[in-house]
Amino acid sequence: MALALVVLLWRGVLEYVQYRVNSSNVLNQADRLQDVLFDDDTFSNSKLYFWAINLIHELIKLLDDSIQQWTLYRSQAVTPWKDRKASKADDNYYWYQKSQEALASAEQQGEEACTELESLKREFQEDLERIIIMRDGLFNANAVMESRSSTRLGENVKLLTFVSISFLPLGLCVAIWSVNESYSRASLAVVTVIVAAVTYILTLNLNNVIWGLRKLYAPVRRDLILVMTEDPSWEDLGRRFQAFERFKTGHRQPLEWVILRFFFKRLLRVHLQVLYILRAWATKKKRSDVGGSEA
Repeated sequence: MALALVVLLWRGVLEYVQYRVNSSNVLNQADRLQDVLFDDDTFSNSKLYFWAINLIHELIKLLDDSIQQWTLYRSQAVTPWKDRKASKADDNYYWYQKSQEALASAEQQGEEACTELESLKREFQEDLERIIIMRDGLFNANAVMESRSSTRLGENVKLLTFVSISFLPLGLCVAIWSVNESYSRASLAVVTVIVAAVTYILTLNLNNVIWGLRKLYAPVRRDLILVMTEDPSWEDLGRRFQAFERFKTGHRQPLEWVILRFFFKRLLRVHLQVLYILRAWATKKKRSDVGGSEA
């Protein structure tokens, strides 16, 4: 029967996909997990999983279509013919019985083939779930490897920074002493030790220093942003600086130095106002002095 051949071909497709992806019981084999959870430079596993996932999705659709076509064919052609009745007195009753037997046998074979197609569909879905698990595991493993690599790189940069910082005090003091021969070597040694001690203390306590500076900066920043929102020319920037503000599409968060610029502009504005008041007071006093002398 044609459906039996279709089932056989579908079974071959399933075996080929399993062979290419190696998804059959691969998660139970610890020695093979390294091959499927880590990718090479050409991203072979990623491309293979992407191909397999899309292919299986399409194959499941085709399986559903095949099962639906058999259901429609049975309802339109097989069932109406089986429901036909014939009398034993009819001359063609013998052939009617033979056709009914052949039709029943074909229907049974079709149902068995559809059952096999349903089983193949479930196997494809199970393979799809395994492949998705392996793909997610691949991405997670790559993310872990990249994170470890970044952490290792950061530690190397940190070590290199500490090595560079250790030579900064000596380089600074030697550079200063090299331009003036009147400085003694004893003072060079003392100053170098002091500068090195201060530098190393700041370096080793950098987190605490930053925390303290942020603690001092936070209330000043908050007050300046509040004043900024009350200024018509700075209102938009001030509102964008406020915490938990949802920025509009296309807007970027302003840089922190804008707050410092606003502070100096505000300070300059206050100084100008003071100068204007002093100038007005001086002009008024001068006029009063001139009026008194004329009198």
